[in-house]
Amino acid sequence: MFLRQQPDYDPRWYVVQTHWNYEGRVSKLLHDQGYQVFYPETVAEWRKKRNKKASQRTALFPQYIFVNFDVNQTLWRPIYGTTGVLKIFGVNPEAPTPLPRGVVEELQGRPEIPSRYVPPDLTGKVLEINEGPMQHFTGVCTWSTAKRVRVLMQLFERDVTIELFRYQTEEV
Repeated sequence: MFLRQQPDYDPRWYVVQTHWNYEGRVSKLLHDQGYQVFYPETVAEWRKKRNKKASQRTALFPQYIFVNFDVNQTLWRPIYGTTGVLKIFGVNPEAPTPLPRGVVEELQGRPEIPSRYVPPDLTGKVLEINEGPMQHFTGVCTWSTAKRVRVLMQLFERDVTIELFRYQTEEV
């Protein structure tokens, strides 16, 4: 995540305002850029015809997400250039104001507030296949999504790319 290695690294949570209904997209884009993002949601449930249940996940705070970074040591200005971002709350664009310590941590600790989990990007990591005919083979991940991974491995002295479900692999 764009860090300069310093012993006094002190990340804090900041509020980022997004365009309407862009919370999920912005949180995914910022996560892909290497930022730690918290996007709390709420689940609305109702009954449809014939007593069937339906539910919908919506943002707990519409148009707002939380991003964790150190303003002095993280390159945070690219957040402004991310599609869907309106602003980072603060006195001015050059001085974002962090939330008081413990606010986001308290929200994260509440079981009634689900948050969208974005699995970590595995690109460039060494993976071992733990299921299927290629079990115990290792390779380098070249692409990953929430459900699938693409692994580059050497098989019979050739480079081979295979695509697997994420649960079929394990990081070495």
